[in-house]
Amino acid sequence: MLRWATVVTEDKDFYSRSPRLGLPFILRSIWYNLDCAGHECLRIRGATIPQQLVVELMLTSDKNHDRSLRQDMRDLALTIMITQRYTCDEILEFYLNSDSYAGQIYGVEAAAQFYFGKHVRDLNLAECAILPAIARMPDFEPLDDLEIAQERQAAVLDLMVENGYINELEANLAKEEPVFFEP
Repeated sequence: MLRWATVVTEDKDFYSRSPRLGLPFILRSIWYNLDCAGHECLRIRGATIPQQLVVELMLTSDKNHDRSLRQDMRDLALTIMITQRYTCDEILEFYLNSDSYAGQIYGVEAAAQFYFGKHVRDLNLAECAILPAIARMPDFEPLDDLEIAQERQAAVLDLMVENGYINELEANLAKEEPVFFEP
């Protein structure tokens, strides 16, 4: 369930678009990069999973500031290479094992251990829906505001229903299930 929660949150077309990026995607990326080069409008979130993977792992530590057109084109070239070389499942595995879950917590196993005190394979649907919400809000600490955590969890569950990964009953049961965070 964590895989689907992540896909609907980060890049709902991930499996339908991959493994090769089509010409419309490439042209849209070039236009976006030309329009936003060096400006604040270039955001990591909202990009595809392969784009996020490239920016997070392979390039500069200055991910959001003073990005050049050359840097953006390099990102695009690496994104295309990754999508041609690796399967969707491999790309998603790389992404899940490297994404930041607030602070210095990287990867879903570390996040599952930190937040819930269990292995990622042992997470229930309610817990799986919280982790992508945490990744989307890097400064968010769910222990500090459980109400926001529940709102974000509900939004992820609703996206999973909307995209056909779970049904309405499963989503409602997960929303009602208590989630216990490790202190």
